[in-house]
Amino acid sequence: MNTTKPDDYVYTAIDAIDEISCGSTRKDESKPSSGKNKWNKLNRWQKAWLVSVVIQKLIIVLLSLPTMDFSFAFIMIIIVLNVNCLVYGVGLAIAWGLRRVRAWF
Repeated sequence: MNTTKPDDYVYTAIDAIDEISCGSTRKDESKPSSGKNKWNKLNRWQKAWLVSVVIQKLIIVLLSLPTMDFSFAFIMIIIVLNVNCLVYGVGLAIAWGLRRVRAWF
């Protein structure tokens, strides 16, 4: 008779996903945290952009604290987030264009 509990299947699947995402299959290796691993994959411009976005959000929330008008903060965060995504997209387009131009020369 099968004595495996349903929870054992869940933990096995989660362990397998962790092993695939970290690139290791050995249990005794220490796994880097997912957040730290993702942060290390960013280049310096991406890190600067991400930090500036977080600072912008913090400033918006701090400005809305005295009046406790969080609807204003929510709307401003949505607007600033959209503008930041547009700026990031334009930056990607410029980088792609520069790579194409450099490939010609």
